[in-house]
Amino acid sequence: SLSTDLCSLLEEADDFNVLIKVGQDPNVREFKAHSVLLRARSAYFRRALSRDWAKMEGNCIVFNKSNISSDVFEVILNYLYTGTITLSGQDADWLLDLLMAVDELCLKELLDFVQDQLVQNQSNWLKVNFKKIYEMAFNHPALTTLQDHCRQIICDDPESIFKPDMLQLLDENVLLSILQRDDLNLTEIRTWESIINWGIAQNPRLNSEDLEKWTPEDFATLATTLERCIPLVRYLQIPPAD
Repeated sequence: SLSTDLCSLLEEADDFNVLIKVGQDPNVREFKAHSVLLRARSAYFRRALSRDWAKMEGNCIVFNKSNISSDVFEVILNYLYTGTITLSGQDADWLLDLLMAVDELCLKELLDFVQDQLVQNQSNWLKVNFKKIYEMAFNHPALTTLQDHCRQIICDDPESIFKPDMLQLLDENVLLSILQRDDLNLTEIRTWESIINWGIAQNPRLNSEDLEKWTPEDFATLATTLERCIPLVRYLQIPPAD
């Protein structure tokens, strides 16, 4: 088959014209590859191996990738040649390393696949490590599946997520998208309280412990911060006693 033939080309790369040095000392590994295939399979390599960027040593392009581990890159390189990948037995931390590398190398199809594997097979781990996953997902625009999963985690169990350390990190647009959903598992009064706490968390100089010491300027600062959130609160669903 074609994938078998390409795998053989990778394993027996005696006609290679790219030498990729991966990892950091003392764990650097060298991989032999073919520029025509790398450029065809990855927008990243199309740029990196262009005449403007490529570093030549004799007739070979030498390329350094110190920020990716060799075991992760080996899997990616095999995927580039064969179009296949096996992730069974890999833990969540390794999959995250793979995900970051795949995102950097602009491999959209593989990026979606790895995200799906994380969501389907590592859902408990993702929830336990929510803060780490949230920061990663929303710092990388292409990780849309993980972003959606983070929103779902918040909607399913908001009480465990709406804590001071997370509220400070929570992006306004993410909060707005959650407030607009009908599956947020939170009473409206708790939603309102969480919004207030989020607004205070965005302004560290505001003291939530002693509101009596707030100045008019403090209240104005909070009102400005909550300007887009306030219209999304369903006030009619808050019992009068609250």
